[in-house]
Amino acid sequence: LAVVNKQPLLLKGRLLRDALLAFVAGQGLTAILLTSSYAYLPAGMATSLQVGVDAVPDSSAAALVMLGDMPLVSPAVINRLVDNLAGSVTARAVVPVADGRRANPVVIARSLFGAVANLSGDVGARKLLDQAGDDVIEVMVTDEGVLIDVDTPEALAKAQRLKGQ
Repeated sequence: LAVVNKQPLLLKGRLLRDALLAFVAGQGLTAILLTSSYAYLPAGMATSLQVGVDAVPDSSAAALVMLGDMPLVSPAVINRLVDNLAGSVTARAVVPVADGRRANPVVIARSLFGAVANLSGDVGARKLLDQAGDDVIEVMVTDEGVLIDVDTPEALAKAQRLKGQ
């Protein structure tokens, strides 16, 4: 098992973190950046999600949860997810589905923010999405960027090939 510190990894000459922040800003969204330098992150993914959701401005109806190690998600996917939530009066979340499985990023409506506080350990939003049942909109996508998680040197090499680096 190789442990990969993803933050200093480069994709197209940019740090993954910087590429993600530029991407989010390019979509007209406000970024809330959580990094492993925060003392509370070792408590698990649930804590990271809680801190992020707590930082969402009161004026925001939802949070787009993007993982910093998934640099190949396209603007088109983000727009489809956001548009699907905006076009629904009952949806509590929107998730992309590729190759028959749910993927990332996820849009979580404010109505689920309270449930995020009850998560613990290394658990992300998956449990909430399962509990929300029919109130989750699944958006079928063909963009493989929603499935590519840069967790290993091999995954980074694949991402670099796909980005043309």
